[in-house]
Amino acid sequence: MSEELCLPVTTGVRRRVYRCSHCRQEGHNRSTCPGLEDQRRLARERRRQARQEAHRLEQARNELKNFQIHNPTQHIMLIFWSNKLDVRTEESEYRFLATVPVYADTILRFSIRHKFIAIPIEEFETPPTELNELIQTPIRQTIFHDQHVKEVIEFFEQTNERPLVIINDIKDYKPPKNELDRWKETAFKSLYLLTELKRMGASNNENLAPMIDMIEDISLPSHTELDKELAGVPSAFTNVT
Repeated sequence: MSEELCLPVTTGVRRRVYRCSHCRQEGHNRSTCPGLEDQRRLARERRRQARQEAHRLEQARNELKNFQIHNPTQHIMLIFWSNKLDVRTEESEYRFLATVPVYADTILRFSIRHKFIAIPIEEFETPPTELNELIQTPIRQTIFHDQHVKEVIEFFEQTNERPLVIINDIKDYKPPKNELDRWKETAFKSLYLLTELKRMGASNNENLAPMIDMIEDISLPSHTELDKELAGVPSAFTNVT
């Protein structure tokens, strides 16, 4: 019986070939394919232009624009600004910007990211004078005008005119009185009421007579007819019938 000779059989190992998915050539892939260089260069240019445009738009948003502010009221107006667009007016922090005289115009600069308010100077015991001086919240003063700059810009964007803001005129606005004026008003009205009671014969009433006698003891300090008018009692300026 003959012996069988067993020899190992070797098979060649094939090397995996990587080809470019675009041109099917070896040695590179799609991201480095020479055939796509023009497309890659164009894509880079588009990204660069997009970044430049985004930067330009950002600068335009932050650019300060000139606004004409007209004050048609008989009150000096203080203008305040804020960049807290999403915060309610009474909770926003506003900073002092400018003073607009009575019946006057002024030019102010705002960003589209600003909002502003106008408050009569009478609302402040000590009006702010320093630029960007902060008003503490919440705001309790009477506000004549409250607006976002974006609203003004959008309204005037179809024209070449400078944006114009006309401050609202609250006709029935009554400025707050300081402590001295409040005391004046109390004194004038009290004396007026007592005098009227005397005129109507209250001194003949034994219960009212002691109060009417107090009129003789009341001596008002130096004052004018305008003081009486402002206190709300008859004066030389009042048409009494």
